[in-house]
Amino acid sequence: MLTKQQQAVVELLGAIVSIAESKRLISRGHSAAVAHYADILAQELELGEEERERIHVAALLHDIGYVAVPEALVTNLSPTTWDQVVIRSHPVVGAELLAGLPWLADAASYVRHHHEHYDGGGYPDGLSEDKFPLGAQVLALAEYFVNLTSPAWGKKRDLTSVVEIMKGRSGKRFEAGLLDSFIAAVKESFSSNRERFRSEVAGRLSDLGSKLIEEGAELPVMTQIVELLKPLLPHGENFDRVVSYVEADPGLTLRVITASNSAAFGGLEKIKDARQAVLRLGLSEVQVIVTSLESSHLFLVQTKGRPGQAMNAWWRQALFCALAGRVLAQATKAGDPLVAYYVGLLRGIGRAVLLRAYDEEFSTGELSEAEFEILVGLVEQQSWPVTHWILQQAEVVSRWIDFAAPMSQESLTPSPEPETRVLAVADLLARGHIEAELRSASVVRYLYIQEILASATLNLSQEMLLKCLGRIWELYQVVYRG
Repeated sequence: MLTKQQQAVVELLGAIVSIAESKRLISRGHSAAVAHYADILAQELELGEEERERIHVAALLHDIGYVAVPEALVTNLSPTTWDQVVIRSHPVVGAELLAGLPWLADAASYVRHHHEHYDGGGYPDGLSEDKFPLGAQVLALAEYFVNLTSPAWGKKRDLTSVVEIMKGRSGKRFEAGLLDSFIAAVKESFSSNRERFRSEVAGRLSDLGSKLIEEGAELPVMTQIVELLKPLLPHGENFDRVVSYVEADPGLTLRVITASNSAAFGGLEKIKDARQAVLRLGLSEVQVIVTSLESSHLFLVQTKGRPGQAMNAWWRQALFCALAGRVLAQATKAGDPLVAYYVGLLRGIGRAVLLRAYDEEFSTGELSEAEFEILVGLVEQQSWPVTHWILQQAEVVSRWIDFAAPMSQESLTPSPEPETRVLAVADLLARGHIEAELRSASVVRYLYIQEILASATLNLSQEMLLKCLGRIWELYQVVYRG
């Protein structure tokens, strides 16, 4: 066990590592993550307490040698051979820094050799097999896993794909038995930690949702959403009122004129003022365009960081769902297009409020990508009571609120309510569109379309569905892309 003085030295050295990580830019928190997974493997191997502690300290300090590497070299995306040699010196420099303290001699050895490979292809000494210290092998496995799961090291990967990549290094970069032990330990840790995290977050969201509803009228964010929503609801608009509303906002005027001149609305002759644009588009179309643009505020899309990205995706999904509902209702004469539009747009507005409340209470900055995805999924599942409260306070028609309630898979089967059937299809199209955006994969859209056709919800032919999808995409481009 480390003495208090030794622990203080490790903490001081850890602060130096933080400086090294800041120079690398892409690796904040890297050393702590490596230490976490090194601990998991050391425990799986049932190593003694002192050895586990040595490995833990070495993992925390394994990249301390980067303090001696100029930042310009570390951040160079295309390093020269000389640059590579300098960067590759960091294990040696780190080991030399630690070797001055006799009680860190073993840890220094692990730091020096954490870039060696089991087959001898690593650096700095080309060690192989039994000459490759076990502690260093543990660090090598932990760091490689952390790198593969870090967005900074390429595309986002799930645990399955990371495991497959690591298995491909078995007997080469890593000793086969040790790699198997690491994979087994990490899988078990992921499984138990994920379920524990999911349960904890679900409880927090439930409490936050209840608090938002109980204190809603006193919370600025809740009253703000309600006040933003009220003007967007239909109020028996007349031509002059709509024109005045559009003209009062230069940005909105530009978007409405641009829409009127787009191919989606047959803009053969260029229009230059709001009155002519509203006349060409018609009140119904202008109402949709204005509401679509203004609705971004309901989803708090100006929020920064990952929560803001999630809110923006929710808004885009709601917008696509709303436009899809309107087009499908018009094409199939199944329900009121205006109802389908507004319900599609508003059914998820509680998500942003609940996620913001969670971020303010618990902070999402330290969550891993996998943890944040779990949080987002739980917010989607548990946000309806908040949405319901907002819609009620904004005096949305009760029938619309009923349609906005979360849909089960059964909604895809024939329903006596035409709006329910339209919205079930619109929701599928919207989810398919957003997933395709995220994955850049047209095949995702195809699979969702096939699911819609198989459901026979609206008795749509593939030709009609694709035609509707084309029109939806035109409108989405006009409204979202401008």
